[in-house]
Amino acid sequence: MHGDPRRGGKTIVNWLAVLIIGAGTAGVWLGSFPTAARPAPWRQCTRSAAVHYIETHAVPARGFDSYNWGGFLIWKWYPDRLVFVDGRPDMYGDSFMDQYVRAYDGTSSWRSLFAANRLCYALVEPDSGICGRAAP
Repeated sequence: MHGDPRRGGKTIVNWLAVLIIGAGTAGVWLGSFPTAARPAPWRQCTRSAAVHYIETHAVPARGFDSYNWGGFLIWKWYPDRLVFVDGRPDMYGDSFMDQYVRAYDGTSSWRSLFAANRLCYALVEPDSGICGRAAP
């Protein structure tokens, strides 16, 4: 015996439901990320242009960088330049990461963080809090 012929139709309907719910969940999940967390071609171009500017205009080596871009910057610049932070928060410790996040958000005195670490520039996403605070 081959079993109930109606079962095959239910299986297809169940899989379609799973796919539709999965696609909807993925759409909501991706749509909930802030712009800075979404991959976007314009962000890549902006980052590349900023890196090129830093490399070609004798910008001092110490800078404040985006956590999201640290790995790329290590790959691009090491050993000539060091990053301020990268995607390994456990390596930096909670206190450092708390200071970094407050400065990145623009809610703490980023100026004192820059002075204490002799940072000369900020290489961050355009919609970051520090970008809005540090603008002339």
